[in-house]
Amino acid sequence: MLLRFERKSGMSKILETSAIEKSLKASVAKEAWVSAAFRTSQTFPQILALRATPRLWQAFRIFLGIIGAGLIVLPLGIWNAWLFAPVGLALFLLAVLLPPVSGSPHFSSVVKQLHAYASLDGGRFPLSGESLEIRLLIARDRIWALNDKLQPMLVIPTAEFDALHLTQEDGSWFVELGWGQNRAVLSFDGLFAERRARIAVSALQRIVRAPVASTEKPKARAAGA
Repeated sequence: MLLRFERKSGMSKILETSAIEKSLKASVAKEAWVSAAFRTSQTFPQILALRATPRLWQAFRIFLGIIGAGLIVLPLGIWNAWLFAPVGLALFLLAVLLPPVSGSPHFSSVVKQLHAYASLDGGRFPLSGESLEIRLLIARDRIWALNDKLQPMLVIPTAEFDALHLTQEDGSWFVELGWGQNRAVLSFDGLFAERRARIAVSALQRIVRAPVASTEKPKARAAGA
């Protein structure tokens, strides 16, 4: 009876270890998927932003056309590679049918005019009963918050930027900026809300003149520390 009990105990330990390993693998796979999706979501707008710069967009179109043409002729040299032909044709047509946008404000020129060295996702900013998506441009002497038309919604002197708070409420993340007697709150919603908010805080905390405040609980200290 003792041997049977020991065998059952050993089997239960094996099952528990297997369950823990599966849970760890699932969490790692989920984190990898979220990271890949977040990088894709950040890269796609950057590719579209190339359309505002005619030279870069023209180079991108040429590169896309060359790749597409290469995939079209690939089946001629490699058997069983006919699946690449439709993909190559789609890339080639995409390069031809997407001309550069003209007449819109150039984001790169605005960055140069403001002497900004960093561009951040600023989430949404409430103004006059509306919530506007903004982009943060960090310059040496100012922090600019621009809307989708590249118009300034906020201008914060870096010398007065003395408060930065990160909070979470009802699945949304909020970044509060303070300078002097002024306060502004940026909200981040959606699938990557936490990641986007932390990226913004990580960049802003390098220039803030006070410690960053967060609602997260401190980690427990090890025994004997």
